[in-house]
Amino acid sequence: MPPSRLSRERSLLLALLLFAACVKNLGTESPTTQAPKAGTLLRDCVVSAPASVAAWTAPATLAYPDGALWIFQSAILVDGSAAPGPAIWIPSADAACAGPTDLLRGPDGSPAALLALDDAETIANAGRSDGRALMLVPKAGFSAGGLGYLYYDHVLAGPDPFDLQLLGTGICVLDTIAGTCARVVDAAGSTVLWLGDELPIRSAFVDASMAYLLACRQPASLMQSCTLARVPPGSAGIIAAYEYFDAFQGWSASRTQATQVLDDLANVSLSYSPFHGRSTVVLTNPFDGKVSLRLGSAPDGSFGNPIPLFTAIAPAPGTLLDGGAEQTSLRGDGGRVIHIAYAAGSFAARELHLASFQFDEVLQ
Repeated sequence: MPPSRLSRERSLLLALLLFAACVKNLGTESPTTQAPKAGTLLRDCVVSAPASVAAWTAPATLAYPDGALWIFQSAILVDGSAAPGPAIWIPSADAACAGPTDLLRGPDGSPAALLALDDAETIANAGRSDGRALMLVPKAGFSAGGLGYLYYDHVLAGPDPFDLQLLGTGICVLDTIAGTCARVVDAAGSTVLWLGDELPIRSAFVDASMAYLLACRQPASLMQSCTLARVPPGSAGIIAAYEYFDAFQGWSASRTQATQVLDDLANVSLSYSPFHGRSTVVLTNPFDGKVSLRLGSAPDGSFGNPIPLFTAIAPAPGTLLDGGAEQTSLRGDGGRVIHIAYAAGSFAARELHLASFQFDEVLQ
């Protein structure tokens, strides 16, 4: 790849991680240093990049019963090329920290492209004269019934690396962890199932017979409004199957009836904790690396004040942390030990971390 093209790929990757990290903290109260200690940070390891990878950043995670599938928007390889939609399989937290883990490979031995532009989109990008390009950015997902469901953004990027326009949200389905994620199309043949910020999914998990989804929007600079949606996992590709939480009337088929459920300056990760017996939201502050937790009676219930957990590696000057997803399939000791993946450092030396935290007791 020519140096100018490689530089543009690096710049776009950095812009995307900043784009992803600009979200709001849940609730109105901030963690304080005087709060009781909730537990112990066991380790914060660097997940070594595969030998073939020169640069990457935080992935989207699909939790499977036997491990986690990390899917990246792109990775810069040591030969200067960009691998679209690569992934790695993480069977355990210990395996991730022992590293390096190789990228999943296709039948020809090249990195498997789980999420990639189709031929028409690639040709359209090549034919543009405005310096812009369509990119597919994996955000969050879940697994159910042996299938993986990945929500991703359609982003129009360029000509400046920080010129990023969210075109909408799509979903794709994986039948094998190293296969192609089949992009769902609507009745008009479009992979943009929700336009603009109609449903920008930022966290997803399955509880009983439903997949719960956090959709977070930026109404203004440094502001975020998150709403809650749910869908039967096997119907995730059917727009009409989604319901949206309305704090006044309960679940509704109308997306426009959804009310705000979360509001904090942090990257958010919603799940259910078997250790605490409650719904949880992990908050990772992209500006200072502080990680905290909120507890709720249910995904659609109210959440308590943030409980400080630990402080991650501080972001490098001029950057933010990205990622912050709790790795629910890697939990230890019945959920007493949790693991959070995030990326930090300058873009030239950006590192992927996996932080492991053990709770002292069940939190109330």
